[in-house]
Amino acid sequence: MDATQKGFARRAILGTFCFFANAYLVGFALDAVLSTIDDATWIVNGAGASPLIRNIVAELVVIGAPLALLLCLFVPHLPKRVLVPPALFALWCAIGAPGTAGLYDTAAQGSWLRIVFPLAQLALAVLTFRTLKAKTGAWFLASKNLPPKDHLVLRTLGATAIAIVAVPVFLALWLVAGATNYLEQKTDGFLKFTWSGIETHERVLTKDGKSVHLIGMMHLAEPQFYEHVFGEIPPKALVLAEGVSDRQHRLSGRLSYEGAAQALGLVQQPGLASKSAPAATAKAPPSSETAKPSTEVSDTGAVIERADVDVSDFSPITLKFLDDVVTIYGSKSLGEAFKRVADIGSRYTQPDVDAVFKDILDKRNATVIAAFDRKAGTADPVYIPWGALHMPGIEAALVERGYKVTSSRAIPLVHYFGAGKKAGGESAPEAPHS
Repeated sequence: MDATQKGFARRAILGTFCFFANAYLVGFALDAVLSTIDDATWIVNGAGASPLIRNIVAELVVIGAPLALLLCLFVPHLPKRVLVPPALFALWCAIGAPGTAGLYDTAAQGSWLRIVFPLAQLALAVLTFRTLKAKTGAWFLASKNLPPKDHLVLRTLGATAIAIVAVPVFLALWLVAGATNYLEQKTDGFLKFTWSGIETHERVLTKDGKSVHLIGMMHLAEPQFYEHVFGEIPPKALVLAEGVSDRQHRLSGRLSYEGAAQALGLVQQPGLASKSAPAATAKAPPSSETAKPSTEVSDTGAVIERADVDVSDFSPITLKFLDDVVTIYGSKSLGEAFKRVADIGSRYTQPDVDAVFKDILDKRNATVIAAFDRKAGTADPVYIPWGALHMPGIEAALVERGYKVTSSRAIPLVHYFGAGKKAGGESAPEAPHS
């Protein structure tokens, strides 16, 4: 093959790569334009302009992002500063834009904050094409404008070695980031994952001089977290306690987190009445209009009212699901637990999952809010230390009743590298959530 033929082959191969790179850049810019128009229209009219087309383009951009990164890795001629930023931005948005929990939560759906990400993407698209123009002299990539590169075989071998190591690591980090950001969004920021550990948030809502403390909880944490949270509840405060009972023995076993807590070096959430008592011993009466929740006094003098349901209030599918969860926590090994999780996932349809979450979230939230309505006129302050996933619904119900968020603070739950010295967080004013 003479020099002319080699040059033609080079231009043909690079031309193909340039075509795919240009297609990705155009798709990224088109996605930015459609997203901006769609969100702006949604804010004004309450409905998007072209959600179907926007979603199709967005999915193609996300699918093309890892391919664009691999293209940069294996084709050194392509300008990385042009292709890498849009690809990383697309992947970042695809997992929910970690670090920005709250901008896209339910409470902000009608806010102008909704349009921040599309505008940022549009600005990045404009910057990308301006960079491309400044670097190559053209608005689009062309093989004739790409610089020649030496030692292509060695570069390819190096790129292959990097891909073998980097791709699995990247995928693992991407999945972890997506899962943590999903939890942050689902809890409306009550649960957050930082570089040093996991923290929960306490929000104080007030109305007519009375306050309600919402504290996002987890069943597993460091012991000083529970000591700090429970120890701060003042005497005579009303605590609406979480804790599903099984008065009729409808479940096949006892749901306990003790094994998982020991494996992770943590403790299971203790009971409110006595900080040393396991939470699983707490029993609550069934949810009904005639049954009054039992009350008791904690070690600190706070009045604890059981404000949760009995499992007999759940649907048959939820009872079956809870029985399956009991078997997971009863697994003798991590491999057995994962196998049971996979088996459960294959046996429940989406309507089944919706019914389960309606019971364990919506029905229980309604129960605690009903208890709050009965006591709101006479109790102050009120503490609601419930699971973090319950917090958005409970907070929304309180806001509907005229309460406003006046302060918020972070409280460490778990430190990745050992227990921290300080359990409490700093309080700070916070804008109202709705």
